[in-house]
Amino acid sequence: MEEIQNKIRREVAQLLSEGKVDVVIGFEQGSLPLRATPFFLRDIANANRLIWSPFCENNLATYLTKMQGKRVGLIAKGCDVRSVVTLVVEKQIQRDHVVIIGVPCQGMVDRRRIEREAGGEILKAHQEGEKVIVEGRDIRKSLPWKEYLYPSCKRCEHRNPLIYDILIGEKLVEEADRAYHEVEFFEKLSPDERWSHFAEETS
Repeated sequence: MEEIQNKIRREVAQLLSEGKVDVVIGFEQGSLPLRATPFFLRDIANANRLIWSPFCENNLATYLTKMQGKRVGLIAKGCDVRSVVTLVVEKQIQRDHVVIIGVPCQGMVDRRRIEREAGGEILKAHQEGEKVIVEGRDIRKSLPWKEYLYPSCKRCEHRNPLIYDILIGEKLVEEADRAYHEVEFFEKLSPDERWSHFAEETS
């Protein structure tokens, strides 16, 4: 993901230097482990603060309605772009005021699950290839990040942005039947197993 991150920084710096946008909404490292935080970039000198990682879970499209009258660059995942489309259709924003920097998304990690299973307080976390490394006073774990994705990310059918002005990275293969995996699993259970599963999910 470092390559994606570097491409984002280059594209954003170019947009700002050419005066095509007034501000870019992206992500920077949060003050807490496993979290990225929204970042409003106006100065090219701060472009190196932009990050891209499995911790960039926020939907940045929610800030667009507060940026009326500005030309905005938006770093957006597939699910974020769907929100942008809705805002345009509802005439809450103007499409030509937004430069969509689309990023195909492999999913965001479920930080609450990692925190529950870490076995101690997490003080630092970062990604190394296919792993998320979490560290604390008495812990250091290397976790396969794709196994710790949010359930909604595992079922996602829109990993690629539907619309974009700039695409960062290669498009991902979509799995149209992804949303039905849980249904197929549930159908194979006996009535008693279904009830037990339902009771556990609603506990």
